[in-house]
Amino acid sequence: LWIGTAGGIGRSANNGESFEVFSHKAGEETISGNFVVALGYQPAANTIWAATIEANAESEYRAVSKTSNGGATWQVVLPGIFAHNFAFDGNIVYVAADEGLFKSEDGENWYTFPPIKDYDTGDEILRNEFYSVNIQNLTGGGSRLWAGSSDGLVYTDDNGFTWHVNRSYVRTSIRPEPKAYAYPSPFSPSRHSYARFEFDFENTQKVD
Repeated sequence: LWIGTAGGIGRSANNGESFEVFSHKAGEETISGNFVVALGYQPAANTIWAATIEANAESEYRAVSKTSNGGATWQVVLPGIFAHNFAFDGNIVYVAADEGLFKSEDGENWYTFPPIKDYDTGDEILRNEFYSVNIQNLTGGGSRLWAGSSDGLVYTDDNGFTWHVNRSYVRTSIRPEPKAYAYPSPFSPSRHSYARFEFDFENTQKVD
């Protein structure tokens, strides 16, 4: 049993009766930070992955920490990245983070997916933040990668060559009040680089 806390990572071999705690120690090969945002287990590599960010100590920093030997030793990858979630497809690791959607085939070398655009509609994901990621095994073979961003839910069946973007909204032609709306709401210029407007016209008109 593994748990992530605001004071490190706990491991129990007796159903939670007692825990061994792994925490950040300056100058040693430990987890990067004591505030643990997420944990994931990769069966193919027998590896525990943790999104570890700074808690109190000045030497702590945000990154991804991992162990393949039950916590005896730790390795830090993706330093400076604020990770939120993990997904695994055999030896392939996916990380959803504030800085984008990351992929690694060996846990050492990382690739960031380029800006995502819907293959059919051209609709784009305009933000970098990804908060969730998962793998769906498809009937008949193959897998589908799902990722949840701050600008919509996306999936790909071909390793990111083509994407499909899903959003929840109601057309104003179906629900006439209000006649127009915008999101995200509330809007903050310091956090959002865009605003989306939803409205419908029966004929060509000028928008002010």
